Amino acid sequence: MAHVAVETGHRPKPAGTTPPRAAPAAGGGRAVLVRQMVLLSLLALLVRAPSFGRPFWSPDEGYLGTEAVLLRAGGTMYGDVVDRKPPLVPWLYEACFALAGPHGLWLVRVLAVGALALTGILVARLATRWWGHWAGLPAGVLTVAATAALPAPDAMAATFEVFLLPATVAAMHFGARRRYLLAGLAVAVATLTKQVGLAPLLPLAVQILAGRRRTREAAALVAGTVAPLALCALILGVRPFTFWVFFSSGSYASSPPGPAEAAGRAGNALLCLLTAFALTLLLVPRLPWRNALRRPADRTRATAPPPPRDAARRDASRALAG
Repeated sequence: MAHVAVETGHRPKPAGTTPPRAAPAAGGGRAVLVRQMVLLSLLALLVRAPSFGRPFWSPDEGYLGTEAVLLRAGGTMYGDVVDRKPPLVPWLYEACFALAGPHGLWLVRVLAVGALALTGILVARLATRWWGHWAGLPAGVLTVAATAALPAPDAMAATFEVFLLPATVAAMHFGARRRYLLAGLAVAVATLTKQVGLAPLLPLAVQILAGRRRTREAAALVAGTVAPLALCALILGVRPFTFWVFFSSGSYASSPPGPAEAAGRAGNALLCLLTAFALTLLLVPRLPWRNALRRPADRTRATAPPPPRDAARRDASRALAG
């Protein structure tokens, strides 16, 4: 007897099959990113607004300004101009003075606002990748707000530390995406800003060892880090570059602060951090506590077997097939 197939709707999925999550719309993701960028840029401007109110906030700003003037007059780095720091920030000051004149420190401070905003944005992207969209904005706000916890000469000065931050976070940002050549280049930029920029190499190396393409990824990281440093050394002279950047800071290690002074600094920094982070309590309602409580129920509903088909429809199908 001929069998007639009757289409009764979609075939039920096997029990325990979880339907795939719908991909977020690209436009929505871009809108969230744009909002984060705008908010974090405004917060960075608010945090660093007092930096425009004084000629100099620290001796480092004055010395960097002097270096920039000498370099513009034809001086050579590590020859006529000597500092126990890498050359990137002196070159940045020189470029700003060339664009804005001898009183171009305001332009350096504008760039410092941009560096802090970029740091917050990159931290927000990292938090979004690791924990979800809910974590992005709070992580960025905490990062920008934390800079206000430093003493005013350090928090407001447009010196090595503020320009070190975006390159350091960029190294981790690219490392999280396993793009180790770019991560190495970011480490090199951070190191050419201040020597402690080499610090991301440790977590990046641990991440590479936990992966499968160890040799290839390690080679990319090393190449990205070493190539800019080597090029800079060749331009400035290998011997003076390596000495003034890596081997001239022994006095810092030989004269550490006493226990009382270190404890006082740590306590003051902690108090300032708590004060700065108090502003972020407004973000607590955005945290996903309710969503986290709902997830087990959502998973149960997603994995439950589909309901049986209508009995009458099933009987009709059997009658036609018979």
